[in-house]
Amino acid sequence: MRAAPRSSRCGSSTPASLLSGGRCGARERTRVAARGRLHRQRALPHARRVGGTVEIEVAALPATSRLDQALLRRLTAMINAGYATAEEGIWRDGTTRTDAADLARLVARGEILVARVAGRIVGAVHTRQLDATTGQFGMLAVDPVHGGLGVGGALITAVEDRCRARGLRTVQLEILTPTAWTHAGKAALAAWYLRLGYHVVRVGALGEMYPDLVAKLATPCEMVVYRKDIAPLPSELATRGLSSRSPRKPS
Repeated sequence: MRAAPRSSRCGSSTPASLLSGGRCGARERTRVAARGRLHRQRALPHARRVGGTVEIEVAALPATSRLDQALLRRLTAMINAGYATAEEGIWRDGTTRTDAADLARLVARGEILVARVAGRIVGAVHTRQLDATTGQFGMLAVDPVHGGLGVGGALITAVEDRCRARGLRTVQLEILTPTAWTHAGKAALAAWYLRLGYHVVRVGALGEMYPDLVAKLATPCEMVVYRKDIAPLPSELATRGLSSRSPRKPS
């Protein structure tokens, strides 16, 4: 099992097969519609509307959910199934991404966000604060039945909004990548994050960052660290007497 050792590695890679795929805070809501994006400060969950027909709500699981064993089992199964496909060939047989006990600890800390469609959980992500200016996310997984709806994008939007609301300026993630061969899923994943505005800031050996995981690898890997600078919320700019619009060029 590799569940417990990897729980601290919030920024692990998103399963490539689940890229189709937020109450991040108690007082924030983001609605992403086909025509644009509105940010509202309300006691409602994040929502993402795709094509005007599907609404995805993303919310942090309450700490009490750590006691819901059925929920934890469903999340564990979804995450492990996604990673078994997305990281095929990387880990030794029998290695899993997480377990119910690991998830219960993260839920208790308010670090697990889930995406719902019509009330059903279809995706999840782990997010935490690294330092005074940086947030991190990982263990992003989406139910393949709901692939292609933008669930993954909605979860990342929720993470970024959560970080903004907490005054953070940077979001970080990590992608585990084989060094001896090209993993098609990891390559697609890296390209996706680049399109979302993330950029590589560090490449390190897995043994340097997570030495306890090296023995579980089926192939040599490195950890690629990505970061993205996020703009402050418009309300924060207004408080500071600034504008979120780009300054005009002098005439």
